[in-house]
Amino acid sequence: MTTWLNVPYSEKDKAKALGCRWDTYYRQWWKPEAIDINNLPIHWHLREGQRWSNSKRGAEVVPKRAR
Repeated sequence: MTTWLNVPYSEKDKAKALGCRWDTYYRQWWKPEAIDINNLPIHWHLREGQRWSNSKRGAEVVPKRAR
């Protein structure tokens, strides 16, 4: 299951260094399963049921694409 993250643009280099990945289709950061979510900044986490808005796609989206 993919764990999606809200990483601010200003912190993209930190996300890369911690092993997070950028999904070019959804234009959203995600965490590989090998990375412990507790090692990532809490403000990157999506709360249960929270959706992120992808303005380029024109709507709020909950991605379902599996890795």
